[in-house]
Amino acid sequence: MLAPRPGRTGNAPRPTKILSKTALFKAWKASRDSTAKPGRPGIDNETAQKFGAKLDNNLSNIVRQLGEGRYGFSKLRVVFIPKQDSDKERVICVPTVRDRLVQRAIVEYVTSRSIFPINNNSSFGFIKGLGPQKAIKRALELRAKYDWCLKTDIQSFFDRIPRRPLKAQVDKALRGNSLRPLITKAIDCEIRGNSDDKEKLRKQGLVAGLGIGRECRCHRFSRTSRFRSSIRK
Repeated sequence: MLAPRPGRTGNAPRPTKILSKTALFKAWKASRDSTAKPGRPGIDNETAQKFGAKLDNNLSNIVRQLGEGRYGFSKLRVVFIPKQDSDKERVICVPTVRDRLVQRAIVEYVTSRSIFPINNNSSFGFIKGLGPQKAIKRALELRAKYDWCLKTDIQSFFDRIPRRPLKAQVDKALRGNSLRPLITKAIDCEIRGNSDDKEKLRKQGLVAGLGIGRECRCHRFSRTSRFRSSIRK
């Protein structure tokens, strides 16, 4: 198992209450990794089954590292998946099991307190109380109301988000919250790969120091596929 990079936070407040052992356990039980169909391992090759087999000890280690200001996110494991009917590949970047557990616990905290609220009638993904079924219901309501539908997408949106202004917005929203250093580290998380991987990433326009959210793609695209299938029926 690879230990996360230290990345000490100096005298910054530590999120020991927010990311307590109880909060991490709750996040684990709500995660895909605790099910019979867990996510892939990250660069440390630690599977969810192996992590779960020593769950209590692993959670204690994470809490201790957080309390000492030593917890840092490992680099992302890159996986290339061929696109259907295309010579291009989809890039999936996978965090370690422990990293995505910590990130899930952070998300649970900030969304439960509306620290980063998303309030509109068109956003359904990854919002508590919403999800694919409510998105389908809303899409069917609009389909019955209007004659035309315009489908749009912003190409490589998450790969082009500049990090400095994003982190400035995080600082503004959190206002000294002890989670700020950890979220900053998550934003700055990079991909680890060999020379061939880096060349593939370069051809796809993925640049170190730019963009976020690549580790979410595997979940986002699978949900999108189910959504489109339901709408066509």
